Amino acid sequence: MDTNLVEIFYLLDEFCKEFDKVKKGHVLQKDCNKQSRNHAFRMSDSEVITIMIYFHLSHFRNLKHFYINYVQVHWKEHFPQTVSYNRFVELQQKALLPMTVFLQLCCLGKCTGISYIDSTHLRVCHIKREYSHKTFKGVAIKSKTSTGWTFGFNVIPKRWVVERTFGWFNFNRRLAKDYELNTDYSTAFIHLTMCRIMLNRVNRKI
Repeated sequence: MDTNLVEIFYLLDEFCKEFDKVKKGHVLQKDCNKQSRNHAFRMSDSEVITIMIYFHLSHFRNLKHFYINYVQVHWKEHFPQTVSYNRFVELQQKALLPMTVFLQLCCLGKCTGISYIDSTHLRVCHIKREYSHKTFKGVAIKSKTSTGWTFGFNVIPKRWVVERTFGWFNFNRRLAKDYELNTDYSTAFIHLTMCRIMLNRVNRKI
C-alpha cells in the first residue's frame, strides 16, 4: 500500500507542478491596490489530492474519521505537516480544480457501455424569476421536487427507476460500497446482480 501511495503522490506532484506553470498565465488577478501574500501552504495540493483519492479507495465512509484516525496516526512519515481537519476541508476547495483536471486527463478509463444518471436537481434561478430568465429559455423547465417547486433541470419522469435499481444493488454486499479497483469487476458484479433478479422473477412465475 505504501508503494502505491508513493507512486500516486509522485504522479500528482509532477502534474501539479506543470499545472501551476500553465495556470499562472491564465488566472485573472483582482483589480485592487492591496498586496496579496503568496505564502506557502503547509500541505500542498498534491498531498491533499492524494489523501482524497485514497479515501475513496479505502473502506472508510467518513472523511473526518479517515483523516484524523488514519492519516494523522499511521501516515505521519508520509505526511509530516498535516493540518487540522477544518483547515484540510478548506484546502480541498483550493485543490478541487487540479484534482478535476488530473482525473479527467489521466484517470478516465474506456467506456463500458453502462452509464449512471444523477437525479440531483440543478436549479437555474429562483422560481419567481422563471419568466424573466432568458439564458436557458426553452431548455430548463418548471418541476416539483421534494423541497417544492423549482426552475431548472431535473430527471423527474424516470428518476424512481434509477433509484430503485440502485436500491436493488445495495442488497448485494459486494455492491453496497465500491470496493473494486477495476471497473471490469464492478461491471461483472452488476451483471450478476441483474441476472439473480431476473432468475428470481422467472422462479416466481413458474
